[in-house]
Amino acid sequence: MEKNHTTESKEQEEKNDKSQGKKHSFTISKIKFTIDEKYEFIKQIGLGSFSAVCSCYDRKDNRNVAIKKVTNAFDDLEDARHILREIKMLSFFDHDNIVTLLDVPKPDNKNTYNDVYV
Repeated sequence: MEKNHTTESKEQEEKNDKSQGKKHSFTISKIKFTIDEKYEFIKQIGLGSFSAVCSCYDRKDNRNVAIKKVTNAFDDLEDARHILREIKMLSFFDHDNIVTLLDVPKPDNKNTYNDVYV
C-alpha cells in the first residue's frame, strides 16, 4: 500500500523534530525566543525594529554566543533580502573584529515558520 504525500511529510516532520533536540523558551521585551536547551540565557544585548539579540551560554561548546531572532522575516521582500545578505556575508568573514556566524538552525516546520535565528 502506498503512502500519500501528507503522511510522508508528517513522518518527515516528526523525524526532524526528534533530531532537532529539546527546546526551551524565554521572553525578551515581548519577543519569545524558542531555542535549543543547550543555550542558557544570560541577558538581552539589543532590540531593533524587526529583531532582538541576546547573550547565551552554549553548554555543549562551553562558550558565550549571541543569538539574533528576526521576527516575521518573510513579511517584506526587501527585509528578507537584507537578512539573507547578512547571513551570507557573516558566513564569509573570518576576522577577530567581526562577529562570526556559527549556525542558522533549521526551522521545526519548513511550511509554517516565520522567524529566523542567527
